[in-house]
Amino acid sequence: MSNQKNFRSKMGESFYSDAVTIVFGKGRFVMDFKKTAPRIDRVGGEQSQSLITEHNPVILQPKAAKMMLKILENNVEKYEEKFGEIELPKKKKKEDIEERSEANTESHNYIG
Repeated sequence: MSNQKNFRSKMGESFYSDAVTIVFGKGRFVMDFKKTAPRIDRVGGEQSQSLITEHNPVILQPKAAKMMLKILENNVEKYEEKFGEIELPKKKKKEDIEERSEANTESHNYIG
């Protein structure tokens, strides 16, 4: 009798993100990765432009969030050793990185 086990993995679609919002509550961290792109529609000879924002939220347990932080720090160090230091803008842009405390998230239900 064989001890062979079947394993299947499904790869999700890649998602480019130009902004992220991170919120937390008891027992979870939510990282909402966003991308915003312009869209031009032509209707009856008229042209209208709008911005489309797509969201791709990731919800993690606190332990997984802490492990991810350590893995990301390690990989950023390796990246900088190979390609040089990543320079951050002098001022944080609120739309690029937003942090909220638990008090802010408990009163709002998160909807991705």
